[in-house]
Amino acid sequence: MPATEALITHQQEVTRRSFGGDEQFFLQRDVLSTIFTYLTFPEIASCCRVSKVWAQCLPDMDHIIMELGKRGAVRVAMLEFATKYFRNLATIEIIFPNRLDALHASCTGTRLAIRDLLSKNYRQLQHFYFEGRYNVLGFTLEPLGNATNLRSLTLDRYRFACLDELMTLLDDKPNLRSFACKNLKFCSFHNALSLHDLYNSFIHFRIGNMHNLRELTLLLDDIHFAEDSLDWSILFSKLVKLERLEIDYLDDTGTLALAQYCPNLRFLDLDLCYNVSFPSVLEVLTRCPIETLKIFNVVVRAGQIDPNGRHCMYRGPEYVREMCQKSDTLIHLKVSPYFGEASYYEYMDEDDEHYDDNNEHVNNNEHDNWAMMVQAALDASEGRVNLTFG
Repeated sequence: MPATEALITHQQEVTRRSFGGDEQFFLQRDVLSTIFTYLTFPEIASCCRVSKVWAQCLPDMDHIIMELGKRGAVRVAMLEFATKYFRNLATIEIIFPNRLDALHASCTGTRLAIRDLLSKNYRQLQHFYFEGRYNVLGFTLEPLGNATNLRSLTLDRYRFACLDELMTLLDDKPNLRSFACKNLKFCSFHNALSLHDLYNSFIHFRIGNMHNLRELTLLLDDIHFAEDSLDWSILFSKLVKLERLEIDYLDDTGTLALAQYCPNLRFLDLDLCYNVSFPSVLEVLTRCPIETLKIFNVVVRAGQIDPNGRHCMYRGPEYVREMCQKSDTLIHLKVSPYFGEASYYEYMDEDDEHYDDNNEHVNNNEHDNWAMMVQAALDASEGRVNLTFG
């Protein structure tokens, strides 16, 4: 039997109806809903103009991705269409490819339309992803404060109206497993609050109470804190189930707190951290079952004296070997190509050509050093660790 004929006669997937003696075949709603999940949002809207039966399938869908790059009126119309037809969404992804004009009337319409869509679906919503361009969308996401079934939440380049909006959003999320907070901004927050107070008392406190959190991403986009100004125990002490962390403002104190409180950590990305030193990384490797470690900007200083009384310029292979020996779970390790290399200018003697950046001998050894690090990883881990360079 041909595949097409077999599909038509399969009673679980197709309904047969008779109209004026002619038989017509209709895909059942669950099949249509599955097909629609492979279409873009504009394609879904076009399909619904073909048939009322097709339009009636939309409430069965549980996942939509909306890329709101159209002009204002079209953008609002798309959101209003989604609010009308989608009432059982478990996953919503909203993406703004371009920045909106915050003073334009269409921005207000877009803000209200997003809010209406979330108000219709927050009870069953499990996954929400927002990628903006710092559009002024304050209080747009307020309905998510009541979305107690959320399991994953990603906010990328969202501008909060005030601190209270973020606090409401983070409260009462007992089921949250994954939280990503990337490059957020505030229109305003209490003037009496310092930056470290903001994170210690509010943001870190709320996140630290998400006891079921498995994955956490905190990227602040060049916000800097004074050394030891953050109490990292507020963030990490209750996140015992945490398995994956990506962060760009961790320091040595935070790294040691991470090693102390997060015994299930398997993935650690410190590529954008500039205040983490090598000894604290070793502590994490000793106490956590790390499988993937990214430490592109971790601070290491060679600066040791060799038997000839000169400063050692390069200890990358030694450090890589030590990390691989500290952990029997490590599989993927990413470092800088210059990992373990002292700054040329830190130890150079003006009369010593050996430390000249343009010295041919130094440049020729560069690739040899990379190869030695790769070989050190293979030898120390018996081939288990795959070393890559950023």
